[in-house]
Amino acid sequence: MFTTTTQVLKSSETARGKSWQWLIGLVESQGCLSVARKSHNTEELSLSVSRPLKDTQVLYYIKGLFGYGHVKLLTTAKYYVANKRLLMNVLPLKCSGDGARLAGLVDGEGVFIVSLKHNPNGPKKKNVSFSLIISQVEGVVLKPFLEKLGGRIRKNEKGGTFKWVIQEKGDLIRIVRLFKKYSLRTKKRVDFLKWCKVLELTNYKSGLRYSPNHGESFGRETL
Repeated sequence: MFTTTTQVLKSSETARGKSWQWLIGLVESQGCLSVARKSHNTEELSLSVSRPLKDTQVLYYIKGLFGYGHVKLLTTAKYYVANKRLLMNVLPLKCSGDGARLAGLVDGEGVFIVSLKHNPNGPKKKNVSFSLIISQVEGVVLKPFLEKLGGRIRKNEKGGTFKWVIQEKGDLIRIVRLFKKYSLRTKKRVDFLKWCKVLELTNYKSGLRYSPNHGESFGRETL
């Protein structure tokens, strides 16, 4: 699931491109890019990404991508780089609307949810529903994925954030297939596999069978 620094540096250009797009998504949800004025009218450009301690290894993966920076472990884990020349080369990278960037967004602010609702008067006493929710300060970040994968965007007036909610069966099928191709890199991957397992165990009538152990899907052609 994780990649060493040596593997990152030796990976193909296509794989590195996917890694950069994943990083863009993660930074959009969890990163902080700042400019600080130093002495003699100089400026320091820095980028930091904070994660829970359980995701420390993914910060070393980011360090491998950049080839610079430091990882600090306190109450949380933090990757920090203040190499201006390096960051100025990275900043012009164009954002894509592919699955790698979406995986980064989900690794940062995505939540996989299984809801159980009691329905004593219905044919089924309990209804199980599945959803994926991604929070983001800028709604424009989510729109390219909304157009491709469906769902709807809600605005949280109190927090000033936007939430992309995916609940329809057809949309969820596309999400499952997408994250088989573009893997999550943080512990969110464990949440995703458990979510898929519950989907399978409840005999969700979506035309899809997903096995977290074998990573296989059956029933419909891959999108």
